[in-house]
Amino acid sequence: MKERRREGRLAREMLSVTQVTLRPGGPVEVVDLSPQGIQVESARPLRPGSRVLARLAVGDQTMTVPAVVLRCAVWAVHPEEGVTYRASLCFDELCLPFWEEQSRGSSLTNAPP
Repeated sequence: MKERRREGRLAREMLSVTQVTLRPGGPVEVVDLSPQGIQVESARPLRPGSRVLARLAVGDQTMTVPAVVLRCAVWAVHPEEGVTYRASLCFDELCLPFWEEQSRGSSLTNAPP
């Protein structure tokens, strides 16, 4: 499988992001983050090609970034929790200052999508 990523990623364990909410949509869990986008898990499917606003909270500060949903697929099916979807979002603009703050002292990963 050819690596499609242009940038390194920070896994959720390395991030200080406390909450991500999509508008429209709702709360999602971060899988990983790059300056160009974010991969999230959700209880609801996200339609590829749709436009969203990703609101990222770090402590008491928030940042809202327009993005487009590139892809979304069923990631897991749990007997009690139901279906988990994993989606990749591409930011409209690079989020370099936010990225630099998050990546300070962290190891980058290029885990498969």
